Amino acid sequence: MTQLNLNGYSIDLTISAKANLEQVEWSSPKPEEFEVETTNEVTTIRQKSQGNNLKWLSILGSSHPQVKLHVNVPENSSIKIELNAGGCTLEGQFDCVETNNNAGNLSVEKLRQADFHLDAGNVNIQQVETAKIALSAGNIKIGQLTSDAKLKVDAGSIKIAQTEGGTLEARTNAGNIKVGVQAGVSVKADCHTNLGKVETDLKDSNGPASNQILHLQAQTNLGNIKITRA
Repeated sequence: MTQLNLNGYSIDLTISAKANLEQVEWSSPKPEEFEVETTNEVTTIRQKSQGNNLKWLSILGSSHPQVKLHVNVPENSSIKIELNAGGCTLEGQFDCVETNNNAGNLSVEKLRQADFHLDAGNVNIQQVETAKIALSAGNIKIGQLTSDAKLKVDAGSIKIAQTEGGTLEARTNAGNIKVGVQAGVSVKADCHTNLGKVETDLKDSNGPASNQILHLQAQTNLGNIKITRA
């Protein structure tokens, strides 16, 4: 299985997963800003240092213009990304994606496992099996969650359009939480808000047609919690 490691400080990044691709390909308008190393099935792409810029980027934000980088990887590759500043778009199907970013939005089409840490930025995932996401400031939006997830935001909202069961922990200090539950899935919920309200439109008539159960723990200090049928 192919693994891509990417390190940079100011990148506008797009990674595309291709079904019939056998090795990593990459392109950039400024290829001289990157160095690439491949060992076995692991490819590492690094943005070259720009002197003292690295010291101040995490404090002041990027003073260096973002460089576009497009990487093609085989489908179901694992990705590890570390960026000081820059947006990330992941197109196609991935295995495990791990990020540790200071500032920038993250958009992912489909993956098996997400492990995301962002200081500032929004996370948008179309489909994921399991997820562990922590944001300091930003919103989490997931289209389809098929198993367990642990989601934590200091300031921002959490929205899941459809979950299919498992264990879901959703916590935010300031923001709303909204969870859509697939038809046929029962819910065991422990929801709490200090300043806001908890709402649900789930009824007994929507009860489970199978043994699927969602164990939901949702907590916000300032905001509303809503549980609906997807």
